[in-house]
Amino acid sequence: MRIAGADEALEHLAAWARRERWREPCQRALAAHFETICRAAGMDEKELAEEIGEEHYETAQACAFEDFLAGGVGWRGRNVIDDYLNQRGWKESIGGRDYLRALRASLMSLYEVVEVRPGAGLVLRDLIRDGEPLEVDERLGSESLVRWDRIGARVLRIGGECCLSGAVLQFRPEAAEVVLRIFRRASEQAMEELAAQGPELTEEYRRMIDKLLGETTITLEAGARVFTTIWLADALKRLKAPPPVLSNFDGERIGWSKVVFKIADQMRRAEISDRLDRAAALGREQGDSWCWLKGEDEATGARSASGIVIGGWGENGRHILGHVELGSGHLTLETNSVERAERGKEMLKTLLGDLVGEALTSTQSMERALEEHRQRRRGKPETEGTSGVPPEEEKRILGQLFDRHYHWLLDQPVPALGNVAPRAAASGAEGRAKLVGWLKYLENGEARRAREGSGECYDFTWMWRELGVLDARR
Repeated sequence: MRIAGADEALEHLAAWARRERWREPCQRALAAHFETICRAAGMDEKELAEEIGEEHYETAQACAFEDFLAGGVGWRGRNVIDDYLNQRGWKESIGGRDYLRALRASLMSLYEVVEVRPGAGLVLRDLIRDGEPLEVDERLGSESLVRWDRIGARVLRIGGECCLSGAVLQFRPEAAEVVLRIFRRASEQAMEELAAQGPELTEEYRRMIDKLLGETTITLEAGARVFTTIWLADALKRLKAPPPVLSNFDGERIGWSKVVFKIADQMRRAEISDRLDRAAALGREQGDSWCWLKGEDEATGARSASGIVIGGWGENGRHILGHVELGSGHLTLETNSVERAERGKEMLKTLLGDLVGEALTSTQSMERALEEHRQRRRGKPETEGTSGVPPEEEKRILGQLFDRHYHWLLDQPVPALGNVAPRAAASGAEGRAKLVGWLKYLENGEARRAREGSGECYDFTWMWRELGVLDARR
């Protein structure tokens, strides 16, 4: 929601904050938001700005400045907005004055995006203070945020409606959890200190303090720096982190490999096809192609503790190891690792014997494969999907693939749930809490993928319903 006169009022207020009476307290307040992270990273603020980039630095500065405007005191113990409105408020429009007063009364908190209304706004839930979800008029955010995103923001109430202030920090799930833990711990410590004072406090005073601490208002008033510090720390972590290791389900580094066998005798091509059909590890696909599947009792290799795992599943939930295609004069095996290519080559040589000749193996790095994929996409007509088939058909195929995978996954141990299957996790309170977080993570990632890559988002509603946690999705 754009407030008429708000931008002009902020510009005038910023100039007022640069006056001699406010310059020093403003600079101190801004510097306080960067002190902790600069000390931890061993760099000054200028070096930090160069490291994280201009856009990130300006976003953090905007949050620090809003913190000073909302709560900072300086000259004669007054707040800068109060001082400005008292001295120059008559020059501002009604909308401008309303905006500054709302900013003065605001607190930064951590919000979860419950619903996105494209082109109109958002529905947000305050994760620190709880309460009912808020409808926020925020058109720009509705175009960039997706469901279950988490943001550090100030919700301003103006004329009976809500909007966001100008500075918004988007948090990754891991960083958002750190923020939540900090505020929960701060509130618990305050409650312990209150209890230690015992009978020295009157009952009426204790009730008032209990209410304040229960809403975490006190910790939020003093804790805006928590948001910028954690957000900056996470930004530095991502920038300095090495590229993720891409591996398959067996922990092998991704590298596209192709093994080509020459067919020794074209007259025996039907015999090759028959042997491939009868192989327990192979499943016939369309035409003269087969899917190589991991055996149900076959052990899975050790996966990397970090990185990204790439792979696929067949209709029965078994991992796909590769694909085999029988051409006119050759047999081709394609896999996503060199190790699998070698295992697959030996399997086919044992299975087919003298029906095929010697094999030639070629490999391609992930980086090169991605570059070729981008080049192919640039040359695709808009009527085709990423797989080269019509969009509606691609949507149907992907939907079936996701359905099969997630139905299978409901009964498999999931690391994020403590290696418990989703159905089993739904039976207890602690497990349900983890389950809801996991479902939000899945849904958020799919929504982000669909937003950034175009295409429709997979609908997880059936999973929430089947696991009995649909009420937590609202």
